[in-house]
Amino acid sequence: KGIAMDKHRISFTGVETGWHNALPLGNGRMGAMVYYRGGKLCIALNHYDCYYHVLSQYASKDAAPAEHTAVFRDPARREKTYEEMRGIVDRARRQPGYERSHYLRTLNPQQADRPVYGGGSYPQGGEVRLALSEKADWKDTVLELCVEEGKVRFSAGQGGCRAEAEVWADPDRDGILIQLSQSAAGLWESGSIWRQEARGQGGYIYENGSAGEAITQTCLFRPDGEPACTEPFVQETALYIPGSSGDGRMPEEWQDIGGNTHRQAGKERRVCVLTASVQPGRGGAVELAEQLWECREDSGIRHREQWQGFWRSSVSLPDRYLETLWHLYVYLMECGSGAGGRHSEQACGLSGLWDIRRPCMWGSMWYWDVNIQTAFYGSFASNHMEQVKVFCDAFLSYREEAFRFAERIYGERGWALDYPHPLYNCIQPWCGLFLWQYYAYTKDTEFLREKAYPAFCEMLDFYRRITVLDESGIRHIEYDICPEQGPVTKDSTITTAAVKQLAVYALRAAGILGRPEEEREEIARLIRQMPD
Repeated sequence: KGIAMDKHRISFTGVETGWHNALPLGNGRMGAMVYYRGGKLCIALNHYDCYYHVLSQYASKDAAPAEHTAVFRDPARREKTYEEMRGIVDRARRQPGYERSHYLRTLNPQQADRPVYGGGSYPQGGEVRLALSEKADWKDTVLELCVEEGKVRFSAGQGGCRAEAEVWADPDRDGILIQLSQSAAGLWESGSIWRQEARGQGGYIYENGSAGEAITQTCLFRPDGEPACTEPFVQETALYIPGSSGDGRMPEEWQDIGGNTHRQAGKERRVCVLTASVQPGRGGAVELAEQLWECREDSGIRHREQWQGFWRSSVSLPDRYLETLWHLYVYLMECGSGAGGRHSEQACGLSGLWDIRRPCMWGSMWYWDVNIQTAFYGSFASNHMEQVKVFCDAFLSYREEAFRFAERIYGERGWALDYPHPLYNCIQPWCGLFLWQYYAYTKDTEFLREKAYPAFCEMLDFYRRITVLDESGIRHIEYDICPEQGPVTKDSTITTAAVKQLAVYALRAAGILGRPEEEREEIARLIRQMPD
């Protein structure tokens, strides 16, 4: 039923908020940012499926039709083997100033002069804009995020001249519902779909249109480097206005005195529900928006049940501001965790669903360093193991890729520590620590036996294969990189710490699972062989 708590709200009263104070909504895979400016309620849309729908074509050079060029796996840019990289580093170390050199200048010198902006973002979805008429008081406004309810509420004006809106993300379908009301005819005037015009948008082609009672905006684009002969990717944003003629104007019957009315606190108000969606491909967003409208009442019930069930944990802090921030970021993680998405293996990346406006240098991708783990750390402290499970499932889904990487780069079998970045040896064991933490919080022994422990053993086995024992019986990784730092080194602190901690957890797991004594001793011996 959810826990009883003092509700947390973020409110803007009597001010325009603008993009930088937009309020977030989301259902795990689709998100929106809501703000108010210039007499318009603005709802910017984004969806992981739109962001990642290039992946199916570019997953490998063999996945694309012959007429496409798989730029992300260009055969001409062959991956270097481990031995080739060792040779490059050995030569670089003989050059003056090497100890101050970034690892990219050593391994990929052609990238040293890359442009300042080379972003990883793809085009944002359209931005729904709902305009108030001149009858409404644009200055007497309240825009508010109700954190525990997962809703944004907006109002303009007072008494007999008051326009209101409630906005929420449907928990089951990929769309946003907007319930508009007004105490007098003509306060809400029209809806439109706006696109950002900013740096980095030059390669995108936008088309505005209509489909029945919906207005649409499609965006056509090709990733950087794609030849003009290739079929562009398409994504569609739709705003469904029931009873309209597809021109974005509010329906006339809603503006009539005898229109659809509800009684609330003894006052009559006119209510209209609009829906919006963004989807890859043509037609999908319109279809979903229409479905959402048909299921609008059920959506409100399901949404309320979902958020009531979500808040089973809370904190109370002396500082109300910090307490509200805690709840806000727990809420944000649920909005953008990646659960239920078509590309759930990406989970929540660096910017999550909030990579809506460009330029955003690194976008929403799951980058294999601190950016992955940071997103999910709070899920432990907030007691949401279902979010941690999203991380664990996504990470484990890369096992076969890491095996192929080990064979391709090292000529060895096992779970490569540094997949997908050569010499980033801390990445896999660092991510693997989450598997143990998930077990520690849930006591899910089957998960430990079937998934976590085998992954621990495969990573540790690969560590044995790529390390070299010195005369003191200590193993060393040479070469190694501390992510985003440098230069290329030996036994970086983060790799040593992550692998050693992984081995400690593996030893505990072996005891819990009753593994053979010789297996446990092998892990214990490996721990003794690791550097300080």
